[in-house]
Amino acid sequence: MRILHFSRIQVKLFIAVIAIFILNLTVLYFFDFSSLNISDSLSSIVRSEHNKNLIVHQKIINELNDSKDQYGIYSDLFKLLIESKPQFQSLKNYNEENPDVKRFLQDNVKFNKKFLSSLIPLNNNQKLQLFESLDHYQIGLNNLNLSIFGNEDSKIINSKGIVMVGGGKFSWLALLSIHQLRQIGSKLPVEVFIPTIQDYDYNFCETMLQYVNAKCVLGYKELPLRYVQPFFKLKNYEYKLLAILASEFEDILLLDVDNISIKNPDELFNWDIYQKYQLILWPDTWIRTTNPFIFDLFHINVDYSSINDVENDNYDIHDLPGSFPNPTTESGMLLVNKKVHADTLLLALYINIYGANYYYPLISQGSAGEGDKDTYILAAYSLNKPVYQVRQSLSFIGYFNEEGFRSTGLAQCNPMIENEYYGDRVNLRNLQCDDFMFLHLSNPKYFPIEVLKDSFDERNNHIVSLKSLNVDYDVELQIWEIMSQLLCVNYTPNDLEPNNIASSHIHQNMIASAKKLQYINKLNIDQACNSKILPHLQFLREYFKNNQKN
Repeated sequence: MRILHFSRIQVKLFIAVIAIFILNLTVLYFFDFSSLNISDSLSSIVRSEHNKNLIVHQKIINELNDSKDQYGIYSDLFKLLIESKPQFQSLKNYNEENPDVKRFLQDNVKFNKKFLSSLIPLNNNQKLQLFESLDHYQIGLNNLNLSIFGNEDSKIINSKGIVMVGGGKFSWLALLSIHQLRQIGSKLPVEVFIPTIQDYDYNFCETMLQYVNAKCVLGYKELPLRYVQPFFKLKNYEYKLLAILASEFEDILLLDVDNISIKNPDELFNWDIYQKYQLILWPDTWIRTTNPFIFDLFHINVDYSSINDVENDNYDIHDLPGSFPNPTTESGMLLVNKKVHADTLLLALYINIYGANYYYPLISQGSAGEGDKDTYILAAYSLNKPVYQVRQSLSFIGYFNEEGFRSTGLAQCNPMIENEYYGDRVNLRNLQCDDFMFLHLSNPKYFPIEVLKDSFDERNNHIVSLKSLNVDYDVELQIWEIMSQLLCVNYTPNDLEPNNIASSHIHQNMIASAKKLQYINKLNIDQACNSKILPHLQFLREYFKNNQKN
């Protein structure tokens, strides 16, 4: 056996280290920290805050246990979500609008692993907490053994339909969008998810929707939201997955309320690509900026074997095998089967519940559109589930003014056309769309007063805000015809072009009915109708009559 020899200096250094270690332990054991007023105050604050959180946490858990008879499996699911919270402060110390990463796909920039890892550095404790919390959730899901993203004990889940999130002023946008669906021939039933009792509008839910084959789903009754709201502080994006969770549809087209259909979407459910993947997403226009730790956390195996120097070579991590590819996802519409993708949606629910504090920052890292948009593809890749993102790119819709192009909406493709099938064989950066299905009207959203501000210039001249949209009917006119009929008692039919399909009439009982909406009722809508809305409608009628498209 080999004998080790140490010099006297090495022995003395070793003894000194051991002595310092023992001294530190002694100080920690015997020192009276209460003699330090600052430390005592700080520790008191920390203990107080921790105790408050424990009290709130336990109170919610008890309420969920007591509500099991009412909510069934949902009580267990939300209890698991609460128990799976990462135990460290929110990720807030980063540039939320970072121009270095807010880049269009056409910019052809590349973000490698080293660069993306540097944007939000995570320490080992944060990484460990994220691993442990996610593992706890996934183990709990295995025990719950949910075969569908919903509660089949409380309702029959089958058929196909469209789901939106309404409530408050967003119910107005939902009403506008549903009427547009009916004008273009959609027959699918529609559910409008109402998150809280404060969002409920009797006239909207019980009267207006009956004329358009739609109904409200009261989230605050279907789900134990009143118990968990103080803990989760739910806002916007999280409600979309809860709307899917509470839906009675198995096949769902999820639409943002400001995302109108300009072509009948009903046949999407019969599309062969949907039948194969059962989860269809549409593209945004930005380059992905995912923190590489996300791939480790969600067990996504990115293949770096083609890269010589992973730290320094010029490559894009999202171009590598195993990674989900560019561009980012635009979640204004989503097509999903909630039985086939039950586990995908359950994982996406967790990601979104804790999205604002942890996952949205790590997914976007200061790029554009932080939110739920990239959580669905992340969940699918994590679980090796099939997912398809439409290959044809979106288009910015708007008009030119003295300052240049002004974008007012995003047009998304009808994927059921021949061009889509070329996507496997061409550069996706160049695959343009020439047949649109959806139009995301987010700039501005079509709240009456807001959209009026963008319908006139500073000289009070009328603006055609969707001028660059090239489809086979007058979409902008149709939206204003619907809006005017819903809001204005003095609405009159289009005498200039009575046969223009864009000027079709809505149900007689719906004329001026939107005035009864709680949100609309607070506006001086009669004055807006007579001074702005109806004059602008008449302008659009004249404009489209004189500018017939080929």
